[in-house]
Amino acid sequence: MDVVNTQDLKFTVGLDALHPNDNSESLNVGGEVIYKNLISLRGGYKSLFLDNAEEGLTLGVGLNYDIAPNLGLSVDYAYQDFGLLKNTQFFSLGIKF
Repeated sequence: MDVVNTQDLKFTVGLDALHPNDNSESLNVGGEVIYKNLISLRGGYKSLFLDNAEEGLTLGVGLNYDIAPNLGLSVDYAYQDFGLLKNTQFFSLGIKF
């Protein structure tokens, strides 16, 4: 759901409620703030209320830069607390055309 959606600022939140037949019920929650379609800040939590969950807090940041009308670059970074793997980090680079 877009909580705020103006020309300069967009704030989106998400909620995912899980009711599997082979595990406990849990929630995934998260949010993203985008400023001027240039920088994004993200945060979320996976597997809320799930016993023995490996996943947890996730934080991220992204940059989106348009070089020309039909060409752009994006760089994203995320950090996740992933139980046995400890501090997991993700990077992505993208080209839009």
